[in-house]
Amino acid sequence: MRIGALLVAALPMVVLAPAARAQDDIAALKGATIVYAGVFETLECPFARRFNCLTWPADLLRTKDRTVCFATSAAQSCQGLCQGMLASFPDRSVALFVVDRGGITRGDVRPAHCPGAM
Repeated sequence: MRIGALLVAALPMVVLAPAARAQDDIAALKGATIVYAGVFETLECPFARRFNCLTWPADLLRTKDRTVCFATSAAQSCQGLCQGMLASFPDRSVALFVVDRGGITRGDVRPAHCPGAM
């Protein structure tokens, strides 16, 4: 009986833990200007094409309108398509905020050249 009560009491912590950790990054938006909000897509190297996959940038994302490409540490939160924001800060740095599992995950932004039409 005690084990069952313990499991029921611990279940909300297990279920809410990932979302609670992700929510921590929302405070980092304070003082930022949102320069893009919308859909991002991951860019994997297209095999059997003109690109050298050995030199393909890791963690590459592109805005859905195909105008901006960048590498980011938050790419693992974006599988295929994801939603998020690019935010500019007073010190001229830019960060990506990915809406992920009910929270927001922050990642750095490293500008990259958008590969040709794929």
